[in-house]
Amino acid sequence: MLNIIRHLNEENSAEEAPAAKGAIAITNDPKFGQQVLSSQIEEFKASVDGGAEFSAGNEENPEDSPLIYFPDNGNLVFSGRIRNIKWQFVLKDESGEGCYIWADKLQLTDSNMQTLSRLHGFSKNWKENWQKEGASLEKLKNI
Repeated sequence: MLNIIRHLNEENSAEEAPAAKGAIAITNDPKFGQQVLSSQIEEFKASVDGGAEFSAGNEENPEDSPLIYFPDNGNLVFSGRIRNIKWQFVLKDESGEGCYIWADKLQLTDSNMQTLSRLHGFSKNWKENWQKEGASLEKLKNI
């Protein structure tokens, strides 16, 4: 039964994930602005968890990058990992929230609950900041 539930969760996650077609990996290349990727990562580590891990930015395989822009719909996705928690923020999410986590055997300890609370708070600030920077996102369509 547990395997069936896991399989259903994997299918739903795959359906909800933005399509990678036309995706642009946001890196520290000056064409994206002043150290955009590094500043996002540093801010996250300072606010949520200093041990957070991020994949290396990869323009050839944008879906493997921690910060991805989708010019077709103006969406932006930021993702990483904290211990056994994989997280993802989606700027333009149908739910209006856009903060997702995947965790295997996560104990709801006080420490983990604090981390989840900081993660959720950061996601709200991240979303608000990027919504204010709408003009910056529009410029990315021309890159």
